[in-house]
Amino acid sequence: MNIESTLEKEESICKKLSIEKQLFHELHRKEINSPNIKEFNECWAFAKTVRSHWKQKQYPFDLVIDVAGGHGALAALLLILIPSVKRAVVVDPAQVGNNGVEKAWGDFYKCHGKELQYRYECLRTGLAVELNQAIHEKHIHSSRILIVACHACQHLTDETLEIACSYGVHLAVMSCCQKDHTGGAWKAVGKNILPDSNVNLGIAPIMDLLTCGKVMSWRNGIDVGVEYQVRLKFIDSKITPQNRLILCKGMDRGIESSEKDAIAKAHARLELAYGKAHKKKDNELSEDEKSIVKRSKLYIIDAMKKHVSKNLVYGFIFGYTVSLAMSRRKT
Repeated sequence: MNIESTLEKEESICKKLSIEKQLFHELHRKEINSPNIKEFNECWAFAKTVRSHWKQKQYPFDLVIDVAGGHGALAALLLILIPSVKRAVVVDPAQVGNNGVEKAWGDFYKCHGKELQYRYECLRTGLAVELNQAIHEKHIHSSRILIVACHACQHLTDETLEIACSYGVHLAVMSCCQKDHTGGAWKAVGKNILPDSNVNLGIAPIMDLLTCGKVMSWRNGIDVGVEYQVRLKFIDSKITPQNRLILCKGMDRGIESSEKDAIAKAHARLELAYGKAHKKKDNELSEDEKSIVKRSKLYIIDAMKKHVSKNLVYGFIFGYTVSLAMSRRKT
């Protein structure tokens, strides 16, 4: 059997496989060692979680920027798995992988007119430049841009989030090497948060939760008119112990009228409870408090009316029955 027929047979077998196995098979067939097996599994799980979280119809991304992406496997997988993405850029100061990703998977995305690019530069300058070009020169809306970082150290995670949030774009980060750079006592929290179980959570999950809180903070994104909805999701811990994905959706900032009403009512209830606790007089109540008191009284009166009317009917029937029985007994 010659080489050509062998290659044709391999290609025929490959086409019958799932897209995941096809991609893995291409790495093996073309003897690409970067990404390795572990890195491929991490990037595949990461990309699948991102695709599941940001539904294509609701979030049609045009651009993906992979921070410290090295060989570019994650960026390439997102190009392949998300139909709307036309361009992915890897921002990394180091040249890694000898274009192995493009050699192995180029046919999967190039046939759709997509491109994978590399920017060999530090994220501090490179990420901001790419975002400025995309938003201000190519007029891509921030809601159509996704920033990703797989296995970013704590410092890299913080800087990536800070830069990306200042532009109001979406983010997905899987951190590693978590550290408390604030000089706080969060490492001790990891040791003592579950005292009865003698389980030491460690610093990593605590710092990931704190990172979620930073992104959700009240003023984050306010300068660009967004606020962030944050989710913490997990990939299989057998793939990597650092398996927590911080997923940050940039949402239009602004409170809907229904939410405003809910906040106003909650505030009024709080004032009412506070007034009762401190024996606030009726003439000292605010209009909202008076409205709540009035509604409460009306509800009670209405309930009593229904209850009393029912009891009157039942009482009449019961009394009539008893009196009838007694009169018959006398006769």
